[in-house]
Amino acid sequence: MNTRFHKNQPIPDYNDPPPAGKKYVMAKFYFKLINADKEPFNVNYHDFEAVSKKGVAYSNKSVVIPDPELWTDLYKGGSFAGWTVFLVDQNDEPKIVWNRKATDEIWFKMK
Repeated sequence: MNTRFHKNQPIPDYNDPPPAGKKYVMAKFYFKLINADKEPFNVNYHDFEAVSKKGVAYSNKSVVIPDPELWTDLYKGGSFAGWTVFLVDQNDEPKIVWNRKATDEIWFKMK
């Protein structure tokens, strides 16, 4: 599986503003399935977490994610790009992790 990551797009206006001291971070991920033990290979935003500099995972907040939201089934050779949103502390630069605490977890640094 190949992945690419983009961030810091504006969050859609139809979401509530973030609480005081918090910010939304919107991230777009691109997946290309090279090979998998089982197909279809499901990719969705529930498999991603924002983790603070101190190593604490942020809880997921229900927000409207712009299209295309990160949710699809992939087959060998297939690809997809989609968005997800995280609510994090205003002054934090969290890392994003896919499939946390699994042997195949992938960490993404936010810039």
